[in-house]
Amino acid sequence: MEGSELYCMATYLCTKAANRRFFTQMKTKEGCLNWIKFHLEKGTK
Repeated sequence: MEGSELYCMATYLCTKAANRRFFTQMKTKEGCLNWIKFHLEKGTK
């Protein structure tokens, strides 16, 4: 949902063209969610 925490995380991660390309080519909601979680956890360590 636009404006949700998940939406904000995805827009933040998709500012880079390569990330945006990978994200938009994903076929499932689960894949998108796992991609977001992975990148946020990777960035906080």
